[in-house]
Parts: sequence; C-alpha cells; structure tokens
Amino acid sequence: MPPSRPTSPQPLNQVLGCGLSLAGMKGYFLRHRVCEEHSKAPVLIIGGAPSRLCQQCSKFHHVNAFEGAKR
Repeated sequence: MPPSRPTSPQPLNQVLGCGLSLAGMKGYFLRHRVCEEHSKAPVLIIGGAPSRLCQQCSKFHHVNAFEGAKR
C-alpha cells in the first residue's frame, strides 16, 4: 500500500468573516483567496486593515492608496 498523501486544506476566503470555501472557483479567485463577491467590494478587512483589490496589479492595498471609487 503506497503511503498516504496528506490532504491539502480547502482554500478559504481571506476576507475577515467570510470563510467561504473557494473549492471549484476560477483560478483568479483561488490565486487571491477571495470570492467573486468580495473581489468587487469597495472595502474589505484583510489582515485587520481596510483594503481593496487593485485591478492593475491584482494585490490588496490599504484603501488610502486609492483615489475615491477607483479600483
């Protein structure tokens, strides 16, 4: 019997309070560990700080880095 592989945990949404499993979602959402609904939100709490997903570099930045509603 071959050695069993450890099962990898299901990818979870990194947005505070969401906890939605990202299993079966598109690669974009898995890569950023955020569900589709939260990827479009104007403000998210990531790591305890108000953040927003930047559409240019695909990273989360503090909301102060954005000009108004620009993403």
